[in-house]
Amino acid sequence: MRKIKIFNDDKLIYERNLAVNTAIMRGRIHKNVEKFGSTYHFTLKLSNGMDEKTGQWRNPTYADCTAFGELGEQIYINYCSGDEIFAIGKFYSNKTEDKVYKGFNVREVIGLKTVGTQETFTDNKSQQNKENTEFEDDDLPF
Repeated sequence: MRKIKIFNDDKLIYERNLAVNTAIMRGRIHKNVEKFGSTYHFTLKLSNGMDEKTGQWRNPTYADCTAFGELGEQIYINYCSGDEIFAIGKFYSNKTEDKVYKGFNVREVIGLKTVGTQETFTDNKSQQNKENTEFEDDDLPF
C-alpha cells in the first residue's frame, strides 16, 4: 500500500495509506446535502482549471457523492451549497435495469468542520469566500 501526503500552504493536513480505487476530491458542494434515512447524497462541483491559451475557466466536473452514518450526518449538519470540502471516496458503479449509476462513496473528509466553527483545512477561507464575492482560491473559480 502507498502512503499519500497532502499539504496546504506547506502545512501537512493529511497523511494516510492510499487504498486501491480511491479518489481524493476538493470542490464545492453544488446543492444542499440531501438525507434519505441514514444515507446522505450531495454533488461536488470540481474545477478543471483554467485554459492556458484562452485564460477562461474550463467547465467544471460534477461528482455524485454518497456518505453513510455518522460521517454523512456530520456533512449534512455542517455543509451547505457553496461550501468547500476535501473528500476521500471510493468509486462505485451499479447497473439496475439497463441504467448505470456511478458515483463516490465518501469515506473520509479532510478537515471536517463542526457546528459552531468555521475552521477547516483552508484556515477559514470558506467563511471569507461567503462574505466576499471575490474568491482568492485560483483552483476553484466557483
